[in-house]
Amino acid sequence: MSARDRILNSQDLERAELDIPEWGGQVFYRELTGIERDELTDLYIEAQVTDPATGTVKQLLPKHYKAKICIMGVIDEDGSNVFTKEHLERVAAKSARCIDTVSSAITKISGMAGVTIEGAQEDFIDDRSEDGGSESLEL
Repeated sequence: MSARDRILNSQDLERAELDIPEWGGQVFYRELTGIERDELTDLYIEAQVTDPATGTVKQLLPKHYKAKICIMGVIDEDGSNVFTKEHLERVAAKSARCIDTVSSAITKISGMAGVTIEGAQEDFIDDRSEDGGSESLEL
């Protein structure tokens, strides 16, 4: 098997579980894909606003950001995603504490814990087409 086939066919997303009694017990989750991580970075960049008076850029937290992380990373025992983007409002309406716990676990397993937005911006290269489009998945 070639190196390309070995890499592309590997099951490299780490899985784990945690106990969320408010959600009925065990919640399974997985590491985010590179595409999902990039989509979250895009959401952060899109949530920046510039103060017209001072030119200062302020970072806002994207709407339902942590619920979006839960939608991306929560899985069932077989590894299939539990939620779709259509569930966003309902997931966002759940306990903030539970959402924080689950989204933190997902970002930690994905190697994103402790990543600052400034660091994400420094590493960001805008490879969107000239018309402003992007190939990232939308939630």
